Amino acid sequence: MRLSSIKIPFHYLASYPLESKLEACRQYYREHNALDRDLVVSADRTLVDGYIGFLVLLENDVEEYPVVCTEVPDRTYIAARHPGNNKVYFWRVTSRTKDALMLLPGLWAEVNTKYGHEIVQIVDVFSAAKPPTHHRMRSVYRALPNYLYQSEGVAC
Repeated sequence: MRLSSIKIPFHYLASYPLESKLEACRQYYREHNALDRDLVVSADRTLVDGYIGFLVLLENDVEEYPVVCTEVPDRTYIAARHPGNNKVYFWRVTSRTKDALMLLPGLWAEVNTKYGHEIVQIVDVFSAAKPPTHHRMRSVYRALPNYLYQSEGVAC
C-alpha cells in the first residue's frame, strides 16, 4: 500500500514516540530492510497499529510497503481537552454513553475523571483496536451537543 494513502489518526499525531523505540526500529530496518512490526490498517485505510514503523519508513523515503488489513476496530475513543488547558486526554465511549452519536469534534462531553464528572471539549472521535494510551482509560458519560462553555462571562 502507498504510505501516502494511509490516514494517521489524531492520537498518533499528538504523541511523541520514545527515541529508544524509534532507534530500535531504525536499527532493525537498516539490518533487514524490513520492519520489526506490522503496519496494521483498517478497511478505510486508517493506521491502527505500527506508527513507529510508519515513521521509520517515512524517514527512509519508502513509498510503498505491505500492510495488514483488519476489520473496523470495535472500540471508539474521544480525544478532548479540559477548558483552559491545551493538553489532550483520551476517554473510551461505551455502550452506557448517553447520546454517543452526538460526540463530534468541537462539541462538549461529560466524562468520568478521578475527581468525578467533568466537562471537556472534544478534539477528535476515532476508532482503534487498542487504547491510545497506556494510562487508565476512563469512560465518556454523555455528549453535550447544546452545551456552551462560559469562562469569565465570555463564550468560548
